[in-house]
Amino acid sequence: METKNLIIAIALSAVILVIWTVFIQGPHMATQQAQQQAQQAAQQGQAAQQPQQAQQPAQPAATQPESGRKIVSREEALKESPRVAIDTPRLKGSIALKGSRIDDLVLKDYRETVDPSSPNVVLLSPLDTQDAYFANLYWSAEGKDFGVPDGDTLWQADGDTLSPGKPVTLTWSNGEGLTFARKIEIDPNYMFTITDTVSNSGGAPVEIAPFGRVIHYGTPPNASRSYVLHEGPIGVFDGSLDDKNKYSDVKSDGEKGEKLTYTSTGGWMGNSDKYWLVAQIPPQDEHLAATISYEPKGDFYQIEFVADKRQVPAGGSITRQQHLFAGAKVLDMLSDYRDNLGLAHFDRAIDFGTYFWFISKPLFIVMDAIYSVVGNFGISIMCLTILVKACMFPLANNSYRSMSKMKLLTPKMKELREKFGDDKAKLNQEMMQLYKREKVNPAAGCLPIVVQIPVFY
Repeated sequence: METKNLIIAIALSAVILVIWTVFIQGPHMATQQAQQQAQQAAQQGQAAQQPQQAQQPAQPAATQPESGRKIVSREEALKESPRVAIDTPRLKGSIALKGSRIDDLVLKDYRETVDPSSPNVVLLSPLDTQDAYFANLYWSAEGKDFGVPDGDTLWQADGDTLSPGKPVTLTWSNGEGLTFARKIEIDPNYMFTITDTVSNSGGAPVEIAPFGRVIHYGTPPNASRSYVLHEGPIGVFDGSLDDKNKYSDVKSDGEKGEKLTYTSTGGWMGNSDKYWLVAQIPPQDEHLAATISYEPKGDFYQIEFVADKRQVPAGGSITRQQHLFAGAKVLDMLSDYRDNLGLAHFDRAIDFGTYFWFISKPLFIVMDAIYSVVGNFGISIMCLTILVKACMFPLANNSYRSMSKMKLLTPKMKELREKFGDDKAKLNQEMMQLYKREKVNPAAGCLPIVVQIPVFY
């Protein structure tokens, strides 16, 4: 019986691995590989084109198209607009005054390789670079004949450097009575706070709607092909996390002319890579419509939201504050933002898995705590393994004890088989009585192994 239980456990594990590899991971990886090859071919055969207007489920004509795009070096692209420098303990870069785009961010704490002399990781890049990646925030005046700031608007800044405790305010007037002021703040980590004030000196009220987006050109060449790791658009809409649409999924929809649309009150949305996140975070009481899409002609992913219209009274003003995250996905940091800003599931931007996150997240926290002591992830993993085995010991010990009892019953079971071998019903009845007399559960040797499978998976 001991051997039989072991064989059953091994067979179950093998079946799970085969199903996973053949029917889930295999087709998924093959699809991603084919899509990546198609994308590379498309990139070689077409010039980059400008982002197209994203349709919103509630306000389909709210956004403005970006200006024309040409491909130049990063250094040349940075010179195309006056800029406000960004300098924090973790970030360096700049904000383009043309379009008020946050499109130049370098992570001070992270490098491209393990070589300490390798370049720092570049997170965001301007529109005219090959791998453009940026975030912006505008106002829409759909169907109206007065001007609002767009991608070509040149803002004026009251400072030359944005740093913690040193905000910068950008201003622009449309010459028709509307003045837009944008105060940008940043904390010591990766969170921007953007406060917009719109003043109306005209004689009639006006209606405008805020909208923001994150645009990512191209699919990262090192994007994970693993089924269990999410990379691509991500968001929380009405309190529900949507992390099922990877680059490959959104791209496939875009090539068929399809877009993902959502309505929500509050939440957040953006683009997530293995280690980095760029996310628009509107006010959590603001009703909005969001779109996630891929544009094949321009080869870019766009995550966009449009909020409800607001009325700016004649002779009055309105103020709106939102946040933008752009940086590394550090669990403690994301958890603090989740709690302090009321951002549902913000810590789940780190992919702990759809089904077993409640196990994998605590395991990661323990492993990270061990690492903070030993300073080596290899040793940390070994210590975690020993700790998990120790926690599982009671289950394993019960399994071993049950197997030992079954082993002791082997002679008696053999006698019953010899005596009732031709009468299966009687044999089963006698066997159950034997188990009952000896207080042995034949399944006890196998069930603890099944319980441990999710943890080790």
